[in-house]
Amino acid sequence: MLTDYYTYVTQENTWLRSNVEGNPRHKREKGSCVLYEELMIFFGGYYLSSDMELETFYNDIDVLDLRNMVWKTDPQIEGPPPCPRFSHTANLYNN
Repeated sequence: MLTDYYTYVTQENTWLRSNVEGNPRHKREKGSCVLYEELMIFFGGYYLSSDMELETFYNDIDVLDLRNMVWKTDPQIEGPPPCPRFSHTANLYNN
């Protein structure tokens, strides 16, 4: 699992190593991500252990606040969540 974070600075065409605080997401792949204002919002995904004994599908949301590089897990969301999914897309509409 990658636990290092980098920021690409477009004005300088440079990568910078970023320090991120808070609890990172559980290991997973094939989730979706959207950018809303200064927040990166991650949804869902899939995990398969290296011995292929454990398979997990997710329907959770994690948010990375890009202003201060802090993970916000378990945000307050109303309504029932969609079923767990992976290899899907996500879009913002009317925001």
